Amino acid sequence: MRWLLLLLCCCLALHGLERQIIANPRLALEWIPDRTSQESWRALFEPSPPWPEREVAALALVHPELLPTLWAARLLYRGEPWTRRDNEPSSLRRWNATDRAIKLTILRDLRWRREAAFLPVLGTFLQTEADDSGLIVSALSALWLNSSTEGRVAAQRIADPRRSDRLPGAGLPSARSYALSLLLEDADAGGAVRPALEWALL
Repeated sequence: MRWLLLLLCCCLALHGLERQIIANPRLALEWIPDRTSQESWRALFEPSPPWPEREVAALALVHPELLPTLWAARLLYRGEPWTRRDNEPSSLRRWNATDRAIKLTILRDLRWRREAAFLPVLGTFLQTEADDSGLIVSALSALWLNSSTEGRVAAQRIADPRRSDRLPGAGLPSARSYALSLLLEDADAGGAVRPALEWALL
């Protein structure tokens, strides 16, 4: 976890995000001003939340000004669920499925936002996610829609695994394929798409 915290400090330090909350999402329970929203936040870390999409929507509606920090904290969370009931069977597979569903819901929310504050959130997520191509594709889509310039750069770093500055998603064929498809459809990509296309044709 130490490397992740260092990465967070480097990537998010200049963007007004609450780094302590991103590093320790439990601290948001004291930062979020109302009890109902605190419960919504807590539900996003439950092993089996009944309706996580509702909690994401509620936070987005009531506290849009807090979202850059909250979404960064949840997307970058790599820990276990906060609570586990005595009569509830626990399994890593179930928690991983819940965790993934919540992250996909947040990334869908980010596809509708056009605010610069979310660019470092998405950029940092793409620098840390290496295993789930679905999450990477969703994050790249959101980044591209928020800023085609930054999305183009990220797509190039995913589409061509030979680059020295490649992103972790470059190791996943489906993520590379999606990134390349974005570049091929981008009239402004120009010659930048050529190395990735050459790799795909090898």
